[in-house]
Amino acid sequence: MRRRSSELIVKMVTVAILSALACVLMEFAVFPYPMAPWCTFDFSDTIVLAAYGLCGFYGALSVAVIKTLFSLLYKGVGFMFVGQLAALVTSCCYLLGIFFFAHVLKWFKKGILFRILSYVLIVIFVAIVMTLCNFVFITPTFLAGRWATCFEKEIVDMIVSSLGNYASSYIGIISIIYLPFNFFKGLMVCAAYEAIFNTLIFLVIRNNPKLGKYFKNTKKEKIEEVKEVEEIKNTASSIKKIDKVELVNYGEDMVDQLITVFDVIRKVSIGAVVALILVTAFLIANTIKLAIFSRKTEIEIMRLVGASNISIKIPFIIEGSFIGILGSIIPIILMIYGYTSLYNYFDGKLFGSSLAMLIEPYPFIYLSSLLLLGIGIVVGMFGSYSAVKKYLKI
Repeated sequence: MRRRSSELIVKMVTVAILSALACVLMEFAVFPYPMAPWCTFDFSDTIVLAAYGLCGFYGALSVAVIKTLFSLLYKGVGFMFVGQLAALVTSCCYLLGIFFFAHVLKWFKKGILFRILSYVLIVIFVAIVMTLCNFVFITPTFLAGRWATCFEKEIVDMIVSSLGNYASSYIGIISIIYLPFNFFKGLMVCAAYEAIFNTLIFLVIRNNPKLGKYFKNTKKEKIEEVKEVEEIKNTASSIKKIDKVELVNYGEDMVDQLITVFDVIRKVSIGAVVALILVTAFLIANTIKLAIFSRKTEIEIMRLVGASNISIKIPFIIEGSFIGILGSIIPIILMIYGYTSLYNYFDGKLFGSSLAMLIEPYPFIYLSSLLLLGIGIVVGMFGSYSAVKKYLKI
């Protein structure tokens, strides 16, 4: 009990120190983006990623929330609260990305190439999400001086007239300004994390004989263990090379059969998911097609009064995203209760085998729920866009 209390205190102190560092970087170590001076670069999200490595998912989430609350206290609450909200969403996107690639896929244990690929995918994910947020509400609110969205025509017209030097359309303005900005910022954040924390702290300092004592488990004997089931043959070969080891028996035939079965299950599951996504997109496209046919008169009136193509398309795309959200609710509920029950029933080991360990439900089910919700929205919007483009003829 005393040891657990001590570890908890150390973790709380670490979170506090990292939160303070993130607050300083967020508010006092910023520099503007040349193309849009109201956008600023900072490295506070690098600290959030470092907090994930040192304190886990909830520790990193605590750092993200604390630095956001500090910014609110420092700058005050007003319509500019949208800036803090955007910063919090950005931090959560980085956190979800690194959790998925480091914990779920375990790419960070597979070498530098997989880590680089993980960083690139995280940056793309963050850039797309934040550009969409800027399109929907961040930029309209920031420039209007009140809470606003892209669905208010007068706000959109005001933005186009104010920032018309970037592009002639609202979508073009948002894409040209925020997509490169979030992409460059993400590259800087991930590069700083890899160079400073993932390399310097976790590799160089940890292996230093003088400083390594401050890290746990640095003087344990070398133990050969299986990181992935597919690597069991290589692990067995490594164990066989140890002195005084003559024979290594791990049930080779049974393990090979299990690997084959798991590989088939994985491929079938991926195929089923892809098929369901395609079927969902097809059904949504047909639903939107029926909606277009039922609103022919409204569309003709909108055309006659001079409505632009995008103002006609957007309602159908939004309708498709809502259909996707509604369609994802049932799978989310089934996954939350079903996976939790499955994990508890098998006690974390499928068929009682350590070769088929299940991922702990929390926070996995929450992240998976967000992923399902995101897939539903994207598939709904894609299906709607396809139907609008094909059948609306505008």
